[in-house]
This record gives sequence, C-alpha cells and structure tokens, in this order.
Amino acid sequence: MPQMGPMNWLFLSFVCLLNLFLVIIYINSVLLKTNKVSFSLLMSNKMKLWSWLW
Repeated sequence: MPQMGPMNWLFLSFVCLLNLFLVIIYINSVLLKTNKVSFSLLMSNKMKLWSWLW
C-alpha cells in the first residue's frame, strides 16, 4: 500500500461517512414505511455508531 497524505485520508473518511449516512437514510425510510417504532431503535443505533466512530 502506498503512503497516503492526510488529505486523502480526509477524503476517504468523508466518502465513507457520506455512504454510511445515505445507507442510514435509506434504511430509515424503509423502516418508517413498515414500522414506526423502529425509528427510535435506529436512532439509538446511530448514536452507538457515532460513539464507536469517535
């Protein structure tokens, strides 16, 4: 693996977070159509995910 600069790491992490955000929104909309209760579950999972990321 070639050594990557900080800007590349920043860009990669930004792209990963953006993809994660889009997936969360997609799952969120699908769950909201089927089950309103799972919204709070998804929010708590998102908070767990953010605490794991930082």
